[in-house]
Amino acid sequence: MKSEDLSAGIARLAHTFRVLEEPRLIERAGFWAGDDEVRLAVMQRALDHPQVAAVLAARGGYGTTRILDRIDWERVLRAPRWLVGSSDLTAILVYLWARFRLLTIHGPMVARFPGGDGEDFDTLMALLQGGDWQPPPGLRGVVSGAATGPLLGGNLCLLAHLAGTVSPDAFDGAILFLEEVSEAPYRVDRMLTQLARAGFLRALRGVVLGHFTHCAPQEDGVTARDVLLSHFRPYGIPVVENYPAAHGGRNYPFVHGGRVALCVDEALRVQWRATPLGPTGAVY
Repeated sequence: MKSEDLSAGIARLAHTFRVLEEPRLIERAGFWAGDDEVRLAVMQRALDHPQVAAVLAARGGYGTTRILDRIDWERVLRAPRWLVGSSDLTAILVYLWARFRLLTIHGPMVARFPGGDGEDFDTLMALLQGGDWQPPPGLRGVVSGAATGPLLGGNLCLLAHLAGTVSPDAFDGAILFLEEVSEAPYRVDRMLTQLARAGFLRALRGVVLGHFTHCAPQEDGVTARDVLLSHFRPYGIPVVENYPAAHGGRNYPFVHGGRVALCVDEALRVQWRATPLGPTGAVY
């Protein structure tokens, strides 16, 4: 992440909201954004601040699972606020759903605002202000069927790493969203197999596939899409692809845990209806 991208993202955000910027956002400690104590303190301050209505991740990377169990999440329940992020933040979004059934937003990081798609940014701003939650155009049906349930998921690698640490029951009756970046198709298969064996896929009602960026086939020619469909076709549930998120040029936000009615007809046309959230946002 370039510091100028983060500054430009904050400036763009400030056109709509008053922004309280954490002074240690660009700190580094090896491959972490500051050591565990720094990142823990930054997150807790944001969650505890009485004037904060939403906490937006500045950038991605690695390390949220290292502090996940040390954050006092009970304070969030006393004063719910939106949490926004993706990629490594998948761990937080899934944890808060699994433990508290708290709604969050899977969406772009602040440092991605300057170069990101304007529709993605505008949709996020609307969600943060209680606006309607609409699907993006261009969704493609792959497997026909109808389903209703909470839309859950995020980065495939993070989900696989959560197996054994959150209950797979949290995904029963869900519509699963997946995306990935820079993973060979055989690794995609390995992670999906792990999730299946851990029980995360046993009672899904539908699947929404995002972008699998830089996941090119190897010499065998097997694509990430081939792998994904080999896993999900046998479930007999609706499967949709081309949701524009999260590591490519797009990161169209969705309410993580928000209920979706999904229908893919025999001609593979997609209908998608999201339950309105109302003005308060973080309903759980």
